[in-house]
Amino acid sequence: MLTMTKGAGFKTFSNWSDEIQANYLWACSMLAEECKGLSDFSIDLPAD
Repeated sequence: MLTMTKGAGFKTFSNWSDEIQANYLWACSMLAEECKGLSDFSIDLPAD
């Protein structure tokens, strides 16, 4: 998802309205938080 915000994808991203850009980046942030939470959880799992 974040590739849309840099390089060649930035042209498309920058054409979106400010509201859509903010919502897109919010969604990226939420996904990152979810990944962090899942990785923290997996560290606590017992090794078999």
